[in-house]
Amino acid sequence: MKNIILLIVLSFAQFSFSQETMILFFRDKPTKEMSEIQLFSQKAIERRKNKSILVNAYDLPIYIPYLTQLSNDGNVLKTSKWLNAIVFSTSLSSEDLKLKYSFIERILSIDKEVELMTPETLSNQEKSIN
Repeated sequence: MKNIILLIVLSFAQFSFSQETMILFFRDKPTKEMSEIQLFSQKAIERRKNKSILVNAYDLPIYIPYLTQLSNDGNVLKTSKWLNAIVFSTSLSSEDLKLKYSFIERILSIDKEVELMTPETLSNQEKSIN
């Protein structure tokens, strides 16, 4: 009987503490004057000069204060300065995050059950279709 009660309690605990993984897209990149030396390696600076590539918003890193604030409510797993987005794991809902943080433009939930497409999984899918 004790084992059954323990099992029930643990199963409820799993649901109450489950983490959801999502992609958070930010509204903006607050601009801060940064020199090329802070953004790029010397080799990258030379390559950009040779090809006449100017620095733009895509080159700026994710705004650190956004990451600092969000880290109070979950874990930053990956960042993308080009997309101005992060992969984030939290127990909060999408709605709660959007209400709490005005700098979030949109949220894309990631299904944890998504299967990586490897040659084996593609082959298995082809077999199941035939």
